[in-house]
Amino acid sequence: MLSYIFLILSIVLSVCKSGIYNKFAKSENPGIIEILLFNALSYGTVTALTLLLGGFGKISLITLVCAAAYAADVFSLQAISIAAMKIGPMSLTTMFVLYGMIIPSLSGPVFWGEPFGAAQAVGIALILLSVWLLCEPDGARNAIGRKWIAMAAICLLLSGMAGLIEKVHQMSAARNERISFIFTAGVIMFILSLAGRLLLIRRAKVGISHKGIVLGLVLGVIIFLYSRINLTLAGTLNSLIYYPVSNGGALILSVFVSAAIFREKLSVRKIFGAIIGLFAVVMLSVI
Repeated sequence: MLSYIFLILSIVLSVCKSGIYNKFAKSENPGIIEILLFNALSYGTVTALTLLLGGFGKISLITLVCAAAYAADVFSLQAISIAAMKIGPMSLTTMFVLYGMIIPSLSGPVFWGEPFGAAQAVGIALILLSVWLLCEPDGARNAIGRKWIAMAAICLLLSGMAGLIEKVHQMSAARNERISFIFTAGVIMFILSLAGRLLLIRRAKVGISHKGIVLGLVLGVIIFLYSRINLTLAGTLNSLIYYPVSNGGALILSVFVSAAIFREKLSVRKIFGAIIGLFAVVMLSVI
């Protein structure tokens, strides 16, 4: 029962993350330096929270390697997703990030012998159809160029790899080193952000507004909670339940947020694509 409560919290936090990314991209109009500063702020918050809540204990080589790989992956995903939302629609960018769940979902049956049947095959096919519909929404063709499509595809891959790394760690002997994983990843991402900032120090315009700082701090808290919950779920729920259901729920909420808060127009085609996507993740969850 507790796992499903965590699953609901994961869905809500996922949409909150996407909403903050979108808000920062639209309100700050950030360049690469501003994005790096925003990353450093949020990852620094994650690290500080870990220390304030008691720090971490044992850290094995498995945790160190997985955390480093996860840090590089999520660092890239956050920067590219912000840039994609800046030049394209939030709902579609979020959709591609969510559809990265195909990778860790399939890792269960491929690497750990979790069940996979006809329902799951149909679900994957429907997801591909849903993505196709959502990539060519009526009346929004001018918002989707080649650059955005490339960014969205990279986001899908990076998102999937993040889930896979979590799964690998939680299926290993180091599964109980969750806090150490989060702390190590947070420190590495903080360092990566500052290093990138220093490489571009010659640029005159730097800094983010007070509003951007607040968004970065809030995002750090969300990332800490989201990472803690997701690591637990990766090791306790079947991959073909956890990843599709969490991303499917976030899909519904993201469509609602896009329309209700960010005032993005939802065409019939986009709504139909979202419905198909939801049905697809339900099919994937049928064990």
